[in-house]
Amino acid sequence: MIDKQKAFSIALGVALAALALGLYHWRVLETLELKTLDLRFRMRGPVPIQAPIVLVNIDQDSFDELQLPWPWPRDLHGELTRKLTKGGATIIAFDILFTEPKPDAREDEEFGAAIKAAGNVILGAELTVVPSDFGPKTVMNLPIPMLRDAAMGYGLVNQELGRDGVVRSAPPVLSFQDRLFPSFAYRVFQAIANPSGDTKVVPESYWINFRGRNRSFPTVP
Repeated sequence: MIDKQKAFSIALGVALAALALGLYHWRVLETLELKTLDLRFRMRGPVPIQAPIVLVNIDQDSFDELQLPWPWPRDLHGELTRKLTKGGATIIAFDILFTEPKPDAREDEEFGAAIKAAGNVILGAELTVVPSDFGPKTVMNLPIPMLRDAAMGYGLVNQELGRDGVVRSAPPVLSFQDRLFPSFAYRVFQAIANPSGDTKVVPESYWINFRGRNRSFPTVP
């Protein structure tokens, strides 16, 4: 009887160990934990906005009003930059990739002049994986030199997706060819809190403290 009890205990222990390894391998517990995080945000509810951020949104109303196909002329972005500067914007950050020159160089010249005159513009860049003869290769897509040289800086717009495709965390910096590059959001933060843009001290990836639902921050077209 004792031997049977020992055998049962051993078998149970092996089964539980296999179950635990299976859950770990398939990251089931991680997914459940992420879902509980979403639940905790819903239970907490929205919190007051503290940062004076306004989102200038490219939405359907914008397309209906302007009646222009995408991508829009860059001198239009230049006009927006001048208006935001006149309105007293501390930082102007374009979460748009300007990685290719326009056929009409005057568009880039107009946008570049507006960026340089503002002196507080941050542009977006992106790390992308492309195929090559030696396998997948990571490349850096930067703003074109005419705009990049006129800007205050740029940051990477890459996002950290969870297993379920939801963004819950963000890396302040990303590594590329043994160099550290700030994320887009962190570069904006640096422009306000640390204008030197020093990234020697590497912050760890952080959980995003969502303030509330979509459009929690003031949004205009």
